[in-house]
Amino acid sequence: MKKKLLAVLLAAMMMSLGNIGSYAAKEEAVKENPDVGVLMEEPEEPALEEIEKAEQERAELEAWYQGLTKEQRIFFEAQISEEHFEQEIKEQNSWSIKRDTLKKYLLKNLQKSQYTYLVSSSNGLDVGVPSAKYIEKIENLRKKNGSDVTVWYHLCKYSAKELEKKKTALPKDTDFKKMMGQEKYVLVLSDDMLAIYLPDGKPKGFDSWLAKSDYQDVLAVKEYQKFLPTDSAGL
Repeated sequence: MKKKLLAVLLAAMMMSLGNIGSYAAKEEAVKENPDVGVLMEEPEEPALEEIEKAEQERAELEAWYQGLTKEQRIFFEAQISEEHFEQEIKEQNSWSIKRDTLKKYLLKNLQKSQYTYLVSSSNGLDVGVPSAKYIEKIENLRKKNGSDVTVWYHLCKYSAKELEKKKTALPKDTDFKKMMGQEKYVLVLSDDMLAIYLPDGKPKGFDSWLAKSDYQDVLAVKEYQKFLPTDSAGL
């Protein structure tokens, strides 16, 4: 019971501190709008008695907090840390769901010739496009979906459709097949490139073949590396 009471009182103290901070924020809120060049509406000034009352409440709560025992303070700090951590997790999970929902929506409504890759990141959604003209279409889809997730655009040389076509054609290339022989390799899509994994290194003549081939600008060579599922693009 005592611990619950302490938690309630601490919450009240934090709310009081937040109220005073909000008054200060209002005073700094009046700035000229650079887009229209006019002064925005003046915020309402907080009444002096409201500020004095909030400051008095803060002083009383601060004095009360200083009178707590060491054990009570440790409990308080633990409660605040735990609640803050749980809130952070909830917000992160909610944001991740919104991001992944947008990604699925775009994949469903875009043709592979209109994008190169869609990859989830901690900052939003990274989208590769073969032409800037597709950015407007994707933005319209994002708005239609009602998503506020940030989308970062990257201009690429090839579309996902073109990359898949190259990925299918390479193993059938006569010179490539002859050079590789029985060598082990894995070929995957990797963002705006194709990645070839050569765990035993490059076979003889590989560099000269690549320099003369149509894959020079699209093939990333991963020599002495084994392919892991996390290495492919998040399509």
